[in-house]
Amino acid sequence: MRIATGLRVVASLIAAIPAAAQVIEQPYDSVYTFTDLGSVPGVPDDYGGLTFFAGDSNTLLIGGSANTASGALYAIKVTRDDSGHVQGFADSAVFFADAAYNDGGISYGPGGVLFLSRWPTNDLAQTKPGSTTADKVIDLDPYGVAYSNSALNFVPAGFPGAGQMKLVSYAGGEWYTAAFSPDGLGTYIVDSVRYETTIVGGPEGCIYVRPGAPLFSDFNSILVSEYDSGVVAAYELNANGDPDTASRTQFITGLTGVEGATTDPLTGDFLFSTFGGGSRVIVVRGFGAPGITSEKTPTRIPTGFELGQNDPNQFVRSTEIEFSLPRSTFVTLKVYNGSGRDVATLLARQLPAGRHAAQWNASGLASGVYLCRLQAGSLVAARKLLLLK
Repeated sequence: MRIATGLRVVASLIAAIPAAAQVIEQPYDSVYTFTDLGSVPGVPDDYGGLTFFAGDSNTLLIGGSANTASGALYAIKVTRDDSGHVQGFADSAVFFADAAYNDGGISYGPGGVLFLSRWPTNDLAQTKPGSTTADKVIDLDPYGVAYSNSALNFVPAGFPGAGQMKLVSYAGGEWYTAAFSPDGLGTYIVDSVRYETTIVGGPEGCIYVRPGAPLFSDFNSILVSEYDSGVVAAYELNANGDPDTASRTQFITGLTGVEGATTDPLTGDFLFSTFGGGSRVIVVRGFGAPGITSEKTPTRIPTGFELGQNDPNQFVRSTEIEFSLPRSTFVTLKVYNGSGRDVATLLARQLPAGRHAAQWNASGLASGVYLCRLQAGSLVAARKLLLLK
Protein backbone atom coordinates (compact mmCIF):
# COMPACT_ATOMS: atom_id res chain seq x y z
CA MET A 1 0.00 0.00 0.00
CA ARG A 2 1.24 3.44 -0.88
CA ILE A 3 1.26 4.96 2.57
CA ALA A 4 3.24 7.93 1.26
CA THR A 5 0.12 9.41 -0.39
CA GLY A 6 -2.69 7.28 0.97
CA LEU A 7 -3.93 6.57 -2.54
CA ARG A 8 -2.86 2.94 -2.45
CA VAL A 9 -5.05 2.49 0.62
CA VAL A 10 -8.02 3.90 -1.26
CA ALA A 11 -7.31 1.76 -4.33
CA SER A 12 -7.26 -1.46 -2.32
CA LEU A 13 -10.60 -0.68 -0.66
CA ILE A 14 -12.69 0.44 -3.61
CA ALA A 15 -14.95 -1.97 -5.46
CA ALA A 16 -13.13 -4.41 -7.71
CA ILE A 17 -14.61 -3.11 -10.97
CA PRO A 18 -13.04 -1.08 -13.78
CA ALA A 19 -13.51 2.67 -13.81
CA ALA A 20 -16.66 3.39 -15.83
CA ALA A 21 -15.46 6.84 -16.84
CA GLN A 22 -12.28 5.88 -18.64
CA VAL A 23 -12.06 7.94 -21.81
CA ILE A 24 -9.59 8.43 -24.65
CA GLU A 25 -9.28 12.19 -24.93
CA GLN A 26 -9.46 14.35 -28.05
CA PRO A 27 -7.92 14.31 -30.60
CA TYR A 28 -6.69 10.78 -29.88
CA ASP A 29 -10.25 9.40 -29.74
CA SER A 30 -10.49 9.83 -33.50
CA VAL A 31 -7.87 7.09 -34.00
CA TYR A 32 -7.47 4.99 -30.85
CA THR A 33 -9.82 2.56 -29.07
CA PHE A 34 -9.46 0.49 -25.92
CA THR A 35 -10.67 -2.92 -24.79
CA ASP A 36 -10.82 -4.01 -21.14
CA LEU A 37 -9.44 -7.57 -21.05
CA GLY A 38 -10.43 -8.00 -17.40
CA SER A 39 -8.38 -9.76 -14.76
CA VAL A 40 -5.71 -12.33 -15.58
CA PRO A 41 -6.70 -15.83 -14.37
CA GLY A 42 -4.29 -17.07 -11.74
CA VAL A 43 -2.59 -13.75 -10.95
CA PRO A 44 -3.25 -12.41 -7.44
CA ASP A 45 -4.32 -8.80 -6.87
CA ASP A 46 -2.82 -6.20 -7.03
CA TYR A 47 -1.05 -5.93 -10.40
CA GLY A 48 2.36 -4.43 -10.96
CA GLY A 49 4.03 -3.90 -14.31
CA LEU A 50 3.85 -6.08 -17.40
CA THR A 51 5.88 -6.96 -20.49
CA PHE A 52 5.90 -9.61 -23.21
CA PHE A 53 8.27 -12.52 -22.71
CA ALA A 54 11.42 -12.10 -24.81
CA GLY A 55 11.17 -14.20 -27.95
CA ASP A 56 7.50 -15.15 -27.47
CA SER A 57 4.96 -12.52 -28.45
CA ASN A 58 2.11 -14.74 -27.21
CA THR A 59 3.25 -14.85 -23.58
CA LEU A 60 2.66 -11.91 -21.26
CA LEU A 61 4.55 -11.46 -17.98
CA ILE A 62 2.75 -9.54 -15.24
CA GLY A 63 3.46 -8.77 -11.60
CA GLY A 64 1.07 -9.97 -8.90
CA SER A 65 0.82 -9.07 -5.19
CA ALA A 66 2.70 -5.91 -6.14
CA ASN A 67 4.52 -3.86 -3.49
CA THR A 68 4.63 -6.82 -1.08
CA ALA A 69 7.32 -9.26 0.00
CA SER A 70 5.30 -12.10 -1.59
CA GLY A 71 5.19 -10.42 -5.00
CA ALA A 72 5.94 -12.55 -8.06
CA LEU A 73 5.90 -12.49 -11.84
CA TYR A 74 3.41 -14.70 -13.66
CA ALA A 75 3.29 -15.86 -17.29
CA ILE A 76 0.01 -16.04 -19.19
CA LYS A 77 -0.65 -17.05 -22.79
CA VAL A 78 -2.68 -14.48 -24.72
CA THR A 79 -5.26 -15.18 -27.41
CA ARG A 80 -5.42 -13.07 -30.57
CA ASP A 81 -8.10 -12.25 -33.12
CA ASP A 82 -7.71 -12.70 -36.87
CA SER A 83 -5.82 -9.39 -37.11
CA GLY A 84 -3.34 -10.40 -34.42
CA HIS A 85 -4.67 -8.15 -31.64
CA VAL A 86 -4.75 -9.53 -28.09
CA GLN A 87 -8.36 -10.33 -27.22
CA GLY A 88 -8.03 -12.38 -24.03
CA PHE A 89 -6.12 -14.95 -22.00
CA ALA A 90 -5.71 -18.70 -22.41
CA ASP A 91 -6.03 -21.04 -19.43
CA SER A 92 -4.48 -19.75 -16.20
CA ALA A 93 -1.23 -17.95 -15.43
CA VAL A 94 1.74 -19.84 -14.04
CA PHE A 95 4.53 -18.71 -11.75
CA PHE A 96 7.48 -17.25 -13.67
CA ALA A 97 9.86 -15.75 -11.10
CA ASP A 98 10.07 -14.28 -7.61
CA ALA A 99 9.50 -10.52 -7.74
CA ALA A 100 9.22 -9.15 -4.21
CA TYR A 101 7.94 -5.57 -4.10
CA ASN A 102 7.45 -5.48 -7.88
CA ASP A 103 6.00 -2.21 -9.13
CA GLY A 104 5.09 -0.53 -12.43
CA GLY A 105 8.51 -0.91 -14.05
CA ILE A 106 9.37 -4.22 -15.77
CA SER A 107 11.62 -4.11 -18.81
CA TYR A 108 14.10 -6.28 -20.67
CA GLY A 109 17.58 -4.82 -20.86
CA PRO A 110 20.80 -5.91 -22.56
CA GLY A 111 21.68 -9.59 -22.48
CA GLY A 112 18.02 -10.53 -22.06
CA VAL A 113 18.15 -9.55 -18.37
CA LEU A 114 14.76 -8.60 -16.90
CA PHE A 115 14.96 -5.39 -14.85
CA LEU A 116 12.32 -4.63 -12.19
CA SER A 117 11.56 -1.58 -10.07
CA ARG A 118 10.85 -2.41 -6.40
CA TRP A 119 8.57 -0.20 -4.28
CA PRO A 120 8.77 0.88 -1.47
CA THR A 121 12.25 -0.57 -0.95
CA ASN A 122 13.78 1.74 -3.62
CA ASP A 123 15.62 -1.13 -5.28
CA LEU A 124 16.46 -2.21 -8.80
CA ALA A 125 16.22 -5.99 -9.27
CA GLN A 126 17.60 -8.09 -12.14
CA THR A 127 16.61 -11.58 -13.24
CA LYS A 128 18.77 -13.43 -15.77
CA PRO A 129 17.27 -15.52 -18.59
CA GLY A 130 16.06 -18.85 -17.23
CA SER A 131 16.26 -17.76 -13.59
CA THR A 132 13.28 -17.84 -11.22
CA THR A 133 14.66 -15.46 -8.63
CA ALA A 134 16.27 -12.03 -8.41
CA ASP A 135 19.92 -12.58 -9.36
CA LYS A 136 20.94 -9.06 -8.35
CA VAL A 137 19.27 -6.34 -6.26
CA ILE A 138 20.72 -2.81 -6.14
CA ASP A 139 19.81 -0.35 -3.40
CA LEU A 140 19.19 2.99 -5.15
CA ASP A 141 19.41 5.11 -1.99
CA PRO A 142 23.19 5.66 -2.25
CA TYR A 143 22.73 6.96 -5.81
CA GLY A 144 20.39 9.73 -4.67
CA VAL A 145 17.22 8.24 -6.16
CA ALA A 146 14.23 9.68 -4.31
CA TYR A 147 11.93 7.37 -2.31
CA SER A 148 10.93 5.21 -4.04
CA ASN A 149 11.77 4.04 -7.54
CA SER A 150 8.58 2.85 -9.26
CA ALA A 151 9.39 2.40 -12.94
CA LEU A 152 12.15 2.05 -15.50
CA ASN A 153 12.68 1.61 -19.21
CA PHE A 154 15.44 1.53 -21.81
CA VAL A 155 15.38 4.07 -24.62
CA PRO A 156 14.89 2.17 -27.91
CA ALA A 157 17.08 2.56 -30.97
CA GLY A 158 16.30 5.61 -33.07
CA PHE A 159 15.12 7.73 -30.13
CA PRO A 160 17.20 10.51 -28.58
CA GLY A 161 19.28 9.01 -25.78
CA ALA A 162 19.03 5.51 -27.31
CA GLY A 163 20.34 2.76 -25.04
CA GLN A 164 20.06 4.76 -21.81
CA MET A 165 18.25 3.37 -18.78
CA LYS A 166 15.62 5.69 -17.32
CA LEU A 167 14.36 5.48 -13.73
CA VAL A 168 11.37 7.28 -12.22
CA SER A 169 10.29 7.70 -8.59
CA TYR A 170 6.65 7.52 -7.62
CA ALA A 171 5.80 10.10 -4.95
CA GLY A 172 7.79 13.07 -6.27
CA GLY A 173 7.96 12.13 -9.95
CA GLU A 174 11.75 12.48 -10.18
CA TRP A 175 13.10 11.24 -13.53
CA TYR A 176 16.69 9.97 -13.83
CA THR A 177 19.24 8.58 -16.27
CA ALA A 178 21.21 5.62 -14.87
CA ALA A 179 24.60 4.68 -16.32
CA PHE A 180 25.25 0.93 -16.09
CA SER A 181 27.85 -1.65 -17.09
CA PRO A 182 28.29 -5.47 -17.02
CA ASP A 183 29.48 -7.02 -13.75
CA GLY A 184 30.90 -10.15 -15.41
CA LEU A 185 28.21 -12.36 -13.87
CA GLY A 186 25.50 -11.85 -16.48
CA THR A 187 23.95 -8.93 -14.62
CA TYR A 188 24.78 -5.22 -14.40
CA ILE A 189 26.04 -2.64 -11.93
CA VAL A 190 24.80 0.93 -11.72
CA ASP A 191 27.73 3.27 -12.24
CA SER A 192 25.93 6.56 -11.61
CA VAL A 193 22.50 8.17 -11.60
CA ARG A 194 21.77 11.67 -12.91
CA TYR A 195 18.58 13.64 -12.14
CA GLU A 196 16.94 14.97 -15.31
CA THR A 197 13.48 16.39 -14.60
CA THR A 198 10.28 15.96 -12.56
CA ILE A 199 6.94 14.76 -13.92
CA VAL A 200 3.51 14.77 -12.28
CA GLY A 201 0.65 12.42 -11.47
CA GLY A 202 2.40 9.66 -9.50
CA PRO A 203 4.27 8.11 -12.46
CA GLU A 204 4.49 4.36 -12.90
CA GLY A 205 5.09 2.36 -16.10
CA CYS A 206 6.11 4.09 -19.33
CA ILE A 207 6.67 3.22 -22.99
CA TYR A 208 8.38 4.96 -25.88
CA VAL A 209 5.84 5.28 -28.71
CA ARG A 210 7.18 3.48 -31.76
CA PRO A 211 7.22 5.37 -35.09
CA GLY A 212 4.15 5.27 -37.31
CA ALA A 213 1.61 5.93 -34.54
CA PRO A 214 -1.00 8.48 -35.69
CA LEU A 215 -0.97 11.85 -33.85
CA PHE A 216 2.43 11.10 -32.30
CA SER A 217 5.72 12.41 -33.64
CA ASP A 218 8.03 9.64 -34.83
CA PHE A 219 10.84 8.83 -32.36
CA ASN A 220 9.68 11.71 -30.16
CA SER A 221 6.92 10.55 -27.79
CA ILE A 222 6.45 8.67 -24.53
CA LEU A 223 3.37 7.45 -22.63
CA VAL A 224 3.36 7.43 -18.81
CA SER A 225 0.88 5.63 -16.54
CA GLU A 226 0.00 8.07 -13.75
CA TYR A 227 -1.32 6.21 -10.71
CA ASP A 228 -2.37 9.23 -8.64
CA SER A 229 -4.15 11.15 -11.41
CA GLY A 230 -5.76 8.13 -13.07
CA VAL A 231 -4.34 9.26 -16.40
CA VAL A 232 -2.15 7.91 -19.17
CA ALA A 233 -0.21 11.01 -20.19
CA ALA A 234 1.68 11.69 -23.42
CA TYR A 235 4.89 13.69 -23.57
CA GLU A 236 7.24 14.75 -26.32
CA LEU A 237 10.94 14.14 -25.68
CA ASN A 238 13.93 16.38 -25.25
CA ALA A 239 17.33 15.75 -26.84
CA ASN A 240 18.24 13.24 -24.09
CA GLY A 241 15.13 11.07 -24.40
CA ASP A 242 13.48 12.57 -21.30
CA PRO A 243 9.90 13.93 -21.08
CA ASP A 244 9.48 17.58 -22.03
CA THR A 245 7.27 18.63 -19.12
CA ALA A 246 5.70 21.52 -21.07
CA SER A 247 4.39 19.10 -23.70
CA ARG A 248 2.23 16.91 -21.42
CA THR A 249 -1.22 16.02 -22.75
CA GLN A 250 -3.84 13.60 -21.46
CA PHE A 251 -4.19 10.50 -23.62
CA ILE A 252 -6.58 8.46 -21.42
CA THR A 253 -8.43 9.73 -18.32
CA GLY A 254 -10.83 8.35 -15.71
CA LEU A 255 -8.69 5.35 -14.77
CA THR A 256 -8.34 3.68 -11.38
CA GLY A 257 -4.87 2.61 -10.27
CA VAL A 258 -3.18 2.73 -13.69
CA GLU A 259 0.14 0.96 -13.19
CA GLY A 260 2.26 -0.87 -15.79
CA ALA A 261 2.84 -0.19 -19.48
CA THR A 262 4.11 -2.23 -22.43
CA THR A 263 3.95 -2.49 -26.22
CA ASP A 264 2.66 -5.56 -28.04
CA PRO A 265 5.64 -6.63 -30.20
CA LEU A 266 3.31 -8.07 -32.84
CA THR A 267 0.67 -5.36 -33.34
CA GLY A 268 2.15 -2.30 -31.64
CA ASP A 269 -0.88 -2.07 -29.32
CA PHE A 270 -0.38 -0.37 -25.93
CA LEU A 271 -1.24 -2.51 -22.90
CA PHE A 272 -1.42 -1.31 -19.30
CA SER A 273 -2.29 -2.89 -15.97
CA THR A 274 -4.07 -1.56 -12.90
CA PHE A 275 -3.32 -1.80 -9.19
CA GLY A 276 -6.79 -1.75 -7.66
CA GLY A 277 -9.78 -0.96 -9.82
CA GLY A 278 -10.30 -4.68 -10.21
CA SER A 279 -6.69 -5.51 -11.14
CA ARG A 280 -7.16 -5.51 -14.88
CA VAL A 281 -5.32 -5.35 -18.19
CA ILE A 282 -6.47 -2.87 -20.84
CA VAL A 283 -5.31 -2.84 -24.46
CA VAL A 284 -5.33 0.28 -26.66
CA ARG A 285 -5.39 -0.20 -30.42
CA GLY A 286 -4.47 2.13 -33.25
CA PHE A 287 -0.69 2.44 -32.96
CA GLY A 288 0.23 0.21 -35.92
CA ALA A 289 2.61 -2.73 -36.07
CA PRO A 290 6.11 -1.95 -34.77
CA GLY A 291 9.17 -2.52 -36.89
CA ILE A 292 7.28 -2.65 -40.22
CA THR A 293 8.07 -0.13 -42.94
CA SER A 294 6.46 0.02 -46.36
CA GLU A 295 6.71 2.20 -49.41
CA LYS A 296 3.99 4.82 -49.00
CA THR A 297 3.68 5.31 -52.77
CA PRO A 298 5.32 2.42 -54.64
CA THR A 299 6.94 3.57 -57.86
CA ARG A 300 6.73 0.03 -59.24
CA ILE A 301 4.66 -2.90 -58.00
CA PRO A 302 6.89 -6.00 -57.68
CA THR A 303 6.16 -8.68 -60.28
CA GLY A 304 6.94 -11.54 -57.92
CA PHE A 305 6.91 -12.71 -54.31
CA GLU A 306 10.36 -12.49 -52.72
CA LEU A 307 12.01 -12.74 -49.31
CA GLY A 308 15.37 -10.97 -49.27
CA GLN A 309 18.38 -11.88 -47.13
CA ASN A 310 18.32 -10.03 -43.84
CA ASP A 311 20.74 -7.11 -43.39
CA PRO A 312 23.06 -7.43 -41.60
CA ASN A 313 23.05 -11.22 -41.64
CA GLN A 314 25.73 -11.62 -38.98
CA PHE A 315 24.14 -9.39 -36.37
CA VAL A 316 24.48 -8.84 -32.64
CA ARG A 317 21.07 -7.52 -31.59
CA SER A 318 18.77 -6.49 -34.45
CA THR A 319 18.46 -6.97 -38.18
CA GLU A 320 16.16 -5.91 -41.02
CA ILE A 321 14.25 -8.37 -43.21
CA GLU A 322 12.98 -7.13 -46.59
CA PHE A 323 10.32 -8.75 -48.75
CA SER A 324 8.16 -7.96 -51.79
CA LEU A 325 4.48 -8.66 -52.48
CA PRO A 326 2.98 -8.56 -55.99
CA ARG A 327 -0.53 -8.13 -54.57
CA SER A 328 -2.29 -7.30 -51.31
CA THR A 329 -2.46 -10.34 -49.04
CA PHE A 330 -2.40 -11.52 -45.42
CA VAL A 331 1.22 -12.07 -44.40
CA THR A 332 2.88 -13.91 -41.53
CA LEU A 333 6.59 -13.54 -40.79
CA LYS A 334 8.05 -15.82 -38.11
CA VAL A 335 11.48 -16.77 -36.78
CA TYR A 336 12.39 -20.29 -35.64
CA ASN A 337 15.40 -21.53 -33.69
CA GLY A 338 17.59 -24.50 -34.63
CA SER A 339 15.19 -26.91 -32.91
CA GLY A 340 12.28 -25.68 -34.99
CA ARG A 341 10.60 -23.78 -32.15
CA ASP A 342 8.78 -20.54 -33.02
CA VAL A 343 10.72 -17.82 -31.13
CA ALA A 344 9.24 -14.66 -32.66
CA THR A 345 6.22 -13.58 -34.69
CA LEU A 346 7.25 -10.40 -36.47
CA LEU A 347 4.17 -9.90 -38.57
CA ALA A 348 0.63 -11.22 -38.93
CA ARG A 349 -1.51 -8.77 -40.87
CA GLN A 350 -2.85 -7.69 -44.24
CA LEU A 351 -0.31 -5.76 -46.32
CA PRO A 352 -0.63 -4.00 -49.67
CA ALA A 353 1.40 -4.85 -52.75
CA GLY A 354 4.88 -3.36 -52.67
CA ARG A 355 8.21 -3.63 -50.89
CA HIS A 356 8.23 -3.96 -47.11
CA ALA A 357 10.76 -4.41 -44.30
CA ALA A 358 10.51 -5.81 -40.77
CA GLN A 359 12.89 -5.34 -37.86
CA TRP A 360 13.80 -8.27 -35.61
CA ASN A 361 15.26 -7.47 -32.20
CA ALA A 362 16.84 -10.70 -30.92
CA SER A 363 17.83 -9.43 -27.46
CA GLY A 364 17.63 -12.24 -24.94
CA LEU A 365 18.19 -15.04 -27.47
CA ALA A 366 21.32 -17.16 -27.75
CA SER A 367 23.80 -17.03 -30.62
CA GLY A 368 23.12 -19.40 -33.47
CA VAL A 369 21.43 -19.99 -36.80
CA TYR A 370 17.74 -19.09 -36.99
CA LEU A 371 15.21 -19.56 -39.79
CA CYS A 372 12.99 -16.73 -41.00
CA ARG A 373 9.78 -17.95 -42.70
CA LEU A 374 7.50 -15.68 -44.74
CA GLN A 375 4.04 -16.85 -45.83
CA ALA A 376 1.70 -14.84 -48.07
CA GLY A 377 -1.36 -16.89 -48.95
CA SER A 378 -0.10 -20.12 -50.51
CA LEU A 379 3.38 -18.69 -51.12
CA VAL A 380 6.17 -19.52 -48.68
CA ALA A 381 9.85 -18.50 -48.53
CA ALA A 382 12.58 -18.93 -45.91
CA ARG A 383 16.04 -17.57 -45.13
CA LYS A 384 18.73 -18.43 -42.58
CA LEU A 385 19.72 -15.73 -40.07
CA LEU A 386 23.00 -15.72 -38.13
CA LEU A 387 22.89 -14.21 -34.65
CA LEU A 388 26.23 -13.55 -32.94
CA LYS A 389 26.62 -12.38 -29.31
